[in-house]
Amino acid sequence: MRYFYADARNIETPKALQIYLQYQMNFPEWYGRNLDALYDMLTDYAEPVSLVLTVSKAPGDEMKSYLGRVKRVLEDAADENNHFSFRILEQ
Repeated sequence: MRYFYADARNIETPKALQIYLQYQMNFPEWYGRNLDALYDMLTDYAEPVSLVLTVSKAPGDEMKSYLGRVKRVLEDAADENNHFSFRILEQ
């Protein structure tokens, strides 16, 4: 299994989070940097992959809303692709 660790506690914007995930998870250059593209990448894995995403317990308003949407995308991707799993840690 491949593990990806992403510490997003200091990320303050959705755009910055998408860029960070692209590089942390080795997504290709053409990655779309949006939630649809994230879902597509996660459901495309053909071998076991696990993401551990660490987020702030008290994110700013913009990130709080966005992180909820990211969590739903991760859940949907894990439901769709049994090769993908994730865990979100709040610190």
